[in-house]
Amino acid sequence: MDDLLRRQNRAGLTDALFLNTCSEHAAASPRYEEICVKQISIMIFITGMASHSNASDSNSNSNPPPLPNMPPHVAFTLFDAAGEEHELILPSGYHFVPKDDDLILFYLHNKIIDQKDYLTVMTEMDLYNHDPDQIPNDEFKYGQMNDEAYYFTEIDEEYLTKSSQSRATNNGVWKKIEEDEDIVHNDEVIGFKKILAFYWRGNVEPTDWSMHEYRVNPASSQFELLDENAREKMKRYVLCKIKKVTDEPN
Repeated sequence: MDDLLRRQNRAGLTDALFLNTCSEHAAASPRYEEICVKQISIMIFITGMASHSNASDSNSNSNPPPLPNMPPHVAFTLFDAAGEEHELILPSGYHFVPKDDDLILFYLHNKIIDQKDYLTVMTEMDLYNHDPDQIPNDEFKYGQMNDEAYYFTEIDEEYLTKSSQSRATNNGVWKKIEEDEDIVHNDEVIGFKKILAFYWRGNVEPTDWSMHEYRVNPASSQFELLDENAREKMKRYVLCKIKKVTDEPN
Protein backbone atom coordinates (compact mmCIF):
# COMPACT_ATOMS: atom_id res chain seq x y z
CA MET A 1 0.00 0.00 0.00
CA ASP A 2 2.72 2.52 0.98
CA ASP A 3 4.77 1.58 -2.08
CA LEU A 4 1.75 2.17 -4.33
CA LEU A 5 1.13 5.58 -2.77
CA ARG A 6 4.75 6.53 -3.49
CA ARG A 7 4.35 5.34 -7.09
CA GLN A 8 1.14 7.35 -7.35
CA ASN A 9 3.00 10.52 -6.36
CA ARG A 10 5.74 9.80 -8.89
CA ALA A 11 3.05 9.35 -11.55
CA GLY A 12 1.73 12.82 -10.79
CA LEU A 13 -1.52 11.68 -9.19
CA THR A 14 -1.48 13.81 -6.07
CA ASP A 15 -5.10 14.08 -4.99
CA ALA A 16 -4.64 14.84 -1.29
CA LEU A 17 -8.20 13.94 -0.32
CA PHE A 18 -7.96 10.57 -2.03
CA LEU A 19 -4.62 9.80 -0.35
CA ASN A 20 -5.92 10.82 3.08
CA THR A 21 -9.10 8.78 2.65
CA CYS A 22 -7.10 5.69 1.70
CA SER A 23 -4.63 6.12 4.53
CA GLU A 24 -7.31 6.69 7.19
CA HIS A 25 -9.66 3.89 6.24
CA ALA A 26 -7.17 1.26 5.05
CA ALA A 27 -5.70 0.90 8.53
CA ALA A 28 -9.10 0.01 9.95
CA SER A 29 -10.41 -2.08 7.07
CA PRO A 30 -8.38 -4.61 5.04
CA ARG A 31 -11.17 -4.66 2.45
CA TYR A 32 -10.97 -0.89 2.00
CA GLU A 33 -7.19 -1.19 1.62
CA GLU A 34 -7.72 -3.81 -1.08
CA ILE A 35 -10.09 -1.48 -2.93
CA CYS A 36 -7.64 1.45 -2.64
CA VAL A 37 -4.79 -0.70 -3.96
CA LYS A 38 -6.89 -1.59 -7.01
CA GLN A 39 -7.82 2.06 -7.58
CA ILE A 40 -4.24 3.34 -7.32
CA SER A 41 -2.94 0.56 -9.57
CA ILE A 42 -5.52 1.48 -12.21
CA MET A 43 -4.61 5.16 -11.90
CA ILE A 44 -0.90 4.40 -12.45
CA PHE A 45 -1.81 2.16 -15.39
CA ILE A 46 -4.01 4.91 -16.88
CA THR A 47 -1.22 7.50 -16.59
CA GLY A 48 1.08 5.24 -18.58
CA MET A 49 -1.60 4.56 -21.18
CA ALA A 50 -2.41 8.26 -21.54
CA SER A 51 1.25 9.12 -22.08
CA HIS A 52 1.60 6.34 -24.66
CA SER A 53 -1.61 7.40 -26.38
CA ASN A 54 -0.51 11.04 -26.62
CA ALA A 55 2.81 9.98 -28.11
CA SER A 56 1.07 7.72 -30.61
CA ASP A 57 -1.37 10.43 -31.63
CA SER A 58 1.45 12.85 -32.36
CA ASN A 59 3.05 10.30 -34.72
CA SER A 60 -0.12 9.29 -36.56
CA ASN A 61 -2.32 11.25 -38.96
CA SER A 62 -5.11 8.71 -39.31
CA ASN A 63 -7.01 6.18 -37.23
CA PRO A 64 -7.00 2.47 -38.12
CA PRO A 65 -10.27 1.11 -39.53
CA PRO A 66 -12.63 -0.44 -36.97
CA LEU A 67 -12.66 -4.21 -36.57
CA PRO A 68 -15.92 -5.83 -37.72
CA ASN A 69 -18.30 -7.72 -35.44
CA MET A 70 -16.43 -6.93 -32.24
CA PRO A 71 -18.23 -7.42 -28.90
CA PRO A 72 -19.01 -4.27 -26.88
CA HIS A 73 -16.07 -2.71 -25.07
CA VAL A 74 -16.19 -1.21 -21.60
CA ALA A 75 -15.49 2.53 -21.70
CA PHE A 76 -14.79 4.81 -18.74
CA THR A 77 -14.43 8.55 -18.38
CA LEU A 78 -11.16 9.25 -16.58
CA PHE A 79 -9.40 12.32 -15.24
CA ASP A 80 -5.65 12.83 -15.32
CA ALA A 81 -3.59 14.68 -12.68
CA ALA A 82 -4.41 18.02 -14.31
CA GLY A 83 -8.14 17.32 -14.19
CA GLU A 84 -8.43 16.81 -17.96
CA GLU A 85 -11.17 14.41 -19.08
CA HIS A 86 -10.34 11.40 -21.27
CA GLU A 87 -12.08 8.24 -22.41
CA LEU A 88 -10.54 4.88 -21.59
CA ILE A 89 -11.74 1.91 -23.65
CA LEU A 90 -10.73 -1.41 -22.13
CA PRO A 91 -9.85 -4.37 -24.37
CA SER A 92 -12.48 -6.95 -25.16
CA GLY A 93 -12.92 -9.37 -22.26
CA TYR A 94 -12.71 -6.81 -19.47
CA HIS A 95 -15.87 -6.40 -17.41
CA PHE A 96 -16.97 -4.13 -14.58
CA VAL A 97 -18.36 -6.58 -12.02
CA PRO A 98 -18.07 -5.05 -8.53
CA LYS A 99 -19.11 -6.95 -5.40
CA ASP A 100 -21.90 -5.66 -3.21
CA ASP A 101 -19.51 -4.46 -0.51
CA ASP A 102 -17.42 -2.65 -3.16
CA LEU A 103 -20.52 -0.73 -4.21
CA ILE A 104 -21.21 0.32 -0.62
CA LEU A 105 -17.71 0.90 0.77
CA PHE A 106 -16.12 2.53 -2.24
CA TYR A 107 -18.54 3.91 -4.82
CA LEU A 108 -21.47 4.99 -2.65
CA HIS A 109 -19.13 6.08 0.13
CA ASN A 110 -17.14 8.26 -2.28
CA LYS A 111 -20.35 9.80 -3.61
CA ILE A 112 -21.43 10.68 -0.08
CA ILE A 113 -18.13 12.39 0.78
CA ASP A 114 -17.91 14.16 -2.62
CA GLN A 115 -14.76 12.29 -3.56
CA LYS A 116 -14.26 12.44 -7.33
CA ASP A 117 -12.97 9.16 -8.73
CA TYR A 118 -10.31 9.22 -11.40
CA LEU A 119 -12.40 6.60 -13.17
CA THR A 120 -15.99 7.78 -13.57
CA VAL A 121 -18.20 4.73 -13.90
CA MET A 122 -21.44 5.99 -12.38
CA THR A 123 -23.25 9.24 -13.00
CA GLU A 124 -26.17 10.75 -11.13
CA MET A 125 -29.67 10.44 -12.56
CA ASP A 126 -33.18 10.95 -11.20
CA LEU A 127 -34.15 7.35 -11.93
CA TYR A 128 -37.54 7.53 -10.33
CA ASN A 129 -38.54 10.42 -12.58
CA HIS A 130 -37.84 8.24 -15.64
CA ASP A 131 -39.15 4.96 -16.98
CA PRO A 132 -36.38 2.40 -17.54
CA ASP A 133 -36.83 2.41 -21.33
CA GLN A 134 -35.80 6.08 -21.26
CA ILE A 135 -32.28 5.12 -20.18
CA PRO A 136 -29.91 5.25 -23.20
CA ASN A 137 -29.04 1.80 -24.52
CA ASP A 138 -25.33 2.58 -24.56
CA GLU A 139 -25.41 2.97 -20.77
CA PHE A 140 -25.93 -0.79 -20.43
CA LYS A 141 -22.28 -1.76 -20.83
CA TYR A 142 -21.30 -3.27 -17.48
CA GLY A 143 -21.58 -6.69 -15.88
CA GLN A 144 -20.51 -10.09 -17.20
CA MET A 145 -22.92 -9.78 -20.14
CA ASN A 146 -22.55 -6.02 -20.72
CA ASP A 147 -26.22 -5.56 -19.87
CA GLU A 148 -26.06 -3.55 -16.63
CA ALA A 149 -26.13 0.18 -15.91
CA TYR A 150 -25.14 1.88 -12.64
CA TYR A 151 -26.42 5.20 -11.31
CA PHE A 152 -26.51 7.27 -8.16
CA THR A 153 -29.92 8.69 -7.47
CA GLU A 154 -31.40 10.91 -4.78
CA ILE A 155 -34.67 9.72 -3.28
CA ASP A 156 -37.08 10.81 -0.59
CA GLU A 157 -36.05 9.85 2.93
CA GLU A 158 -39.28 7.89 3.35
CA TYR A 159 -37.93 5.34 0.86
CA LEU A 160 -34.72 4.70 2.80
CA THR A 161 -36.27 2.02 4.99
CA LYS A 162 -36.80 -1.71 4.77
CA SER A 163 -40.55 -1.19 4.90
CA SER A 164 -40.74 0.85 1.69
CA GLN A 165 -42.17 -1.41 -1.01
CA SER A 166 -42.24 0.55 -4.28
CA ARG A 167 -40.87 3.45 -6.33
CA ALA A 168 -43.23 5.28 -8.69
CA THR A 169 -42.06 6.53 -12.12
CA ASN A 170 -43.87 8.47 -14.83
CA ASN A 171 -45.68 5.48 -16.33
CA GLY A 172 -45.05 2.62 -13.96
CA VAL A 173 -43.66 1.47 -10.66
CA TRP A 174 -40.67 -0.43 -9.30
CA LYS A 175 -41.96 -3.01 -6.82
CA LYS A 176 -39.95 -4.90 -4.22
CA ILE A 177 -39.97 -8.61 -5.06
CA GLU A 178 -37.75 -10.03 -2.30
CA GLU A 179 -36.87 -9.22 1.28
CA ASP A 180 -34.04 -6.71 1.67
CA GLU A 181 -30.59 -8.27 1.91
CA ASP A 182 -27.96 -7.22 4.44
CA ILE A 183 -24.57 -6.38 2.90
CA VAL A 184 -21.98 -7.72 5.33
CA HIS A 185 -18.30 -6.80 5.56
CA ASN A 186 -16.05 -8.13 8.34
CA ASP A 187 -19.09 -9.53 10.18
CA GLU A 188 -20.76 -6.10 10.18
CA VAL A 189 -23.82 -4.97 8.23
CA ILE A 190 -22.54 -2.02 6.19
CA GLY A 191 -25.56 -1.56 3.96
CA PHE A 192 -28.71 -3.01 2.45
CA LYS A 193 -29.81 -4.21 -0.99
CA LYS A 194 -33.40 -3.91 -2.18
CA ILE A 195 -34.40 -6.03 -5.20
CA LEU A 196 -37.15 -4.61 -7.42
CA ALA A 197 -38.92 -5.40 -10.70
CA PHE A 198 -40.56 -2.85 -13.00
CA TYR A 199 -44.30 -2.91 -13.78
CA TRP A 200 -46.03 -0.70 -16.32
CA ARG A 201 -48.96 1.11 -14.76
CA GLY A 202 -52.09 -1.07 -14.82
CA ASN A 203 -50.19 -4.29 -15.59
CA VAL A 204 -50.04 -7.20 -13.15
CA GLU A 205 -47.11 -8.90 -14.87
CA PRO A 206 -43.58 -7.53 -14.36
CA THR A 207 -41.39 -6.43 -17.26
CA ASP A 208 -37.87 -7.74 -17.93
CA TRP A 209 -36.37 -4.76 -16.09
CA SER A 210 -34.85 -5.49 -12.67
CA MET A 211 -33.00 -3.31 -10.18
CA HIS A 212 -30.75 -3.69 -7.17
CA GLU A 213 -30.91 -0.58 -4.97
CA TYR A 214 -28.07 -0.17 -2.45
CA ARG A 215 -28.12 2.09 0.59
CA VAL A 216 -25.72 2.64 3.47
CA ASN A 217 -26.36 1.38 6.99
CA PRO A 218 -25.97 4.63 9.00
CA ALA A 219 -25.23 2.63 12.16
CA SER A 220 -22.16 0.95 10.63
CA SER A 221 -18.78 1.77 12.17
CA GLN A 222 -17.41 2.14 8.62
CA PHE A 223 -19.14 5.52 8.39
CA GLU A 224 -18.84 6.84 11.94
CA LEU A 225 -16.23 9.45 10.93
CA LEU A 226 -18.48 11.17 8.39
CA ASP A 227 -19.27 14.83 9.01
CA GLU A 228 -22.79 16.24 9.27
CA ASN A 229 -22.99 17.17 5.58
CA ALA A 230 -22.01 13.65 4.51
CA ARG A 231 -24.52 12.12 6.92
CA GLU A 232 -27.27 14.22 5.36
CA LYS A 233 -26.29 12.95 1.91
CA MET A 234 -26.21 9.40 3.26
CA LYS A 235 -29.93 9.74 4.05
CA ARG A 236 -30.77 10.78 0.49
CA TYR A 237 -28.51 8.86 -1.90
CA VAL A 238 -28.70 5.30 -3.13
CA LEU A 239 -26.75 3.41 -5.78
CA CYS A 240 -28.80 1.52 -8.36
CA LYS A 241 -27.81 -1.34 -10.67
CA ILE A 242 -30.34 -1.80 -13.48
CA LYS A 243 -30.53 -4.81 -15.76
CA LYS A 244 -32.77 -5.71 -18.66
CA VAL A 245 -33.10 -9.44 -19.25
CA THR A 246 -32.99 -10.43 -22.92
CA ASP A 247 -33.05 -13.76 -24.70
CA GLU A 248 -30.29 -12.73 -27.08
CA PRO A 249 -26.68 -13.18 -25.93
CA ASN A 250 -24.38 -10.16 -26.08
